[in-house]
Amino acid sequence: MKESFAELHARYPYDRDERAWLAYGTFEDAIANAGDLHLQTDPMAYLENIRSSDYKRAADINRALLFLPPQVVIDSLGEEVALWASIASDISGYSDDMDATLEEKLGYSMKDIEIARGFNYRKQLMRESVPGVLAQYSLMQAVRSDAVANIDLPAILQDSAKEGIELSSSRVDDYALIPIEAENYNTYYDGGHIKGWDDDEEKGIGYSSWIDTPTGFALTYKGIPNAIAGLAMHSTDTVMIHQLQGVKANRIDPSKSVYSKERVLGKISSRGLMPLDWQKVMVQTAEQVTRTLDIPKAGILASENNVWTKKRFRTDTVPHITLEQAANAYDKPAERLGYVRDKTKQNNWKKQL
Repeated sequence: MKESFAELHARYPYDRDERAWLAYGTFEDAIANAGDLHLQTDPMAYLENIRSSDYKRAADINRALLFLPPQVVIDSLGEEVALWASIASDISGYSDDMDATLEEKLGYSMKDIEIARGFNYRKQLMRESVPGVLAQYSLMQAVRSDAVANIDLPAILQDSAKEGIELSSSRVDDYALIPIEAENYNTYYDGGHIKGWDDDEEKGIGYSSWIDTPTGFALTYKGIPNAIAGLAMHSTDTVMIHQLQGVKANRIDPSKSVYSKERVLGKISSRGLMPLDWQKVMVQTAEQVTRTLDIPKAGILASENNVWTKKRFRTDTVPHITLEQAANAYDKPAERLGYVRDKTKQNNWKKQL
């Protein structure tokens, strides 16, 4: 039988001198309030219920968990409890030992978990939900590993060819899907320049594309990105497209400095998009990613919720796109592709898969 919270604390008493920065007060109430934690079949739901109904009680339990040796929490109370102890900790530094153990022993990327937590908080998406943070994190890891790689792109391309156009197998082979993420994720503005999209001076090609979300994918044609989609979880049951955008590479003069306006000579046409309903390609790909993760709903962010319709940076004098442009880019394809408004305050587009 598993040891109780109280028994674990009795067997592993904390050292106030060793952990003085955490050691104030006692844990009797916290231990008593979570006395049956070790008996729970769904400890995450149990702890989240406490957190939603009595935040102080949850904070005390969290601190008491972090006083135990991290490996003891994992071995005795489970991986989910260890993750909850880390993510629910709201004071910088308190979970450092737990974070290090989760990363070193179980392979979690705590940097990515922090990106997921920050994204949820700033977007007010499941902001108090540890399962919500883990859902964002899982989406990031899945896209990075195999969720995009395993998509049946040829079938999507053939289904998305414009009327009257037949795509040959050799033409289809020129397309690919690649996962994308920010080079240095900006936790203040959310997003960043896309990782790995550096200037190719030998070919005279450069990029200046930005991804709005922690993860996404690009459609390439003959190795050149033509369109991107930014994905995020909006609840544990919905993958939402935040960004649906055609992109054009820059034709560059590599002899000019990267800081010189003369370096960019013009844009390279997105030739791969011409025979396609490319928005359909991107949306169907996002839907397949959603199905791969056994998530029941896909969504498209409504135009009025698009961050680029607001002044986003201090230097902005006007928004980057108008509401009309955003409606053409998001609302119209969403409706055309079978999505309906979700009739909530956010009024985003949703589809049951």
